[in-house]
Amino acid sequence: MPITGDLVANNGDALLAAAVAGQGIIYQPHFIVAEAVVQGQLVVLELDKPLVELGGIHLLYPADRRPPAKVRVMQ
Repeated sequence: MPITGDLVANNGDALLAAAVAGQGIIYQPHFIVAEAVVQGQLVVLELDKPLVELGGIHLLYPADRRPPAKVRVMQ
C-alpha cells in the first residue's frame, strides 16, 4: 500500500515527537519509543510480516582520524 505524507525526517526523536502529536505511524527501535509506550502515548502495532534484521550498527570514519571516545569499542 503506498504511503504519502508531508513529514520526512531521519531523526528518531523528531519522528517520535510527531507520532506522539498524532502525526502518524513510525517504525523505530524499542529504545526510542519505550518510554512513550509505557506512558500510553503510543500503541505498538503488530506487523503481519517479520521485522527486518539489520545485523548491527556500523560506523564509518576517515582513516586519518580516530573515532570519538563515545564510539570506541572497549575490549
